[in-house]
Amino acid sequence: MLDGANPTAQISIDFAAYRLNRLRDREAHLVDGVPDYGFALDRRLRRGLAAVPPVRAFSRLLVRWREPFFQQTHMMNAVLVSPEQFPDLFRIGESCARRLGIGVPRIFVQFDHAPNAWTYASDDMQPSIIVTTALVQAMEQEELTGIIGHECGHIHNLHSVYNTLVALMTNVGARAVLNGAAVGGLSLPLLNSVAWFGQQGLRLLMLRWSRCAEITADRAGAICAGSVEPMIRGLAKLTTGGEEKLAGLNIEAYLHQLDTVRTAPARVMEYFQTHPLIQKRIEALRLFDGSEILLAWRPECRGDGPVRSHAEVEAGCERLVQVLETRRVSS
Repeated sequence: MLDGANPTAQISIDFAAYRLNRLRDREAHLVDGVPDYGFALDRRLRRGLAAVPPVRAFSRLLVRWREPFFQQTHMMNAVLVSPEQFPDLFRIGESCARRLGIGVPRIFVQFDHAPNAWTYASDDMQPSIIVTTALVQAMEQEELTGIIGHECGHIHNLHSVYNTLVALMTNVGARAVLNGAAVGGLSLPLLNSVAWFGQQGLRLLMLRWSRCAEITADRAGAICAGSVEPMIRGLAKLTTGGEEKLAGLNIEAYLHQLDTVRTAPARVMEYFQTHPLIQKRIEALRLFDGSEILLAWRPECRGDGPVRSHAEVEAGCERLVQVLETRRVSS
């Protein structure tokens, strides 16, 4: 200390002021209580689902029963990330959570040959993100930040309740595990319940919502990664499995593949998918690039081109997610 001054004297230790600043930062990015980057169609469809009491009640019941069971199984069969265990992954989770203003999730690493990541979360329990070993091996740090940020986006937007029901409608393994599990002394007769929802015509609506929710989460991934490019590269790697020999994927040529099927009968298969086609997700991210919402979160992303209005981005993404759309959305 050259002049005898305390170098920490200028650091505020007023916790109340710190908390107020954090709340102000979070509220600056909320519109009607939800994150401003959220895809508008995601929010509209979620409001529609919430207006159907059986769906809302059943989904909440599933989350309450399922969460402790999955937390326990991953504590037994996967590796929990911590400051001492895979600290780089832990720091990525911390960074994404801090950026979005959510609690730091538990991150588990699970052995699997397929690159993948998913989230288990509820409103009242600690969220968990599972990443596979293949994903960690395939992704560079920025890309992994985008993928984990994507999962944090699901948590930030409270997607988990309906995501649970969608998974049970589409994932045979998840149904089998939950039907065979006793949680709190209760057996879960889910197959009949899921079939009932399907008979009521809600399955396609929920799958449509699920595809829109992915657009929202991709935007969160871009915000956490610092730009849309790491998210785009990460999505492209999911297509190829991240194999080193396929690292030279030409994204422009890959996007043009979609042009050959935009009017083909096979396109209706997307109605039954939980995620939009990856080409569409990449185009949606390119629309989000240079948008006023992204720049509000990451001013350093501003380029030389014009700033896209939020309305322009939303209109373009709504056209993109239409299964029967017939033309490419310019980005």
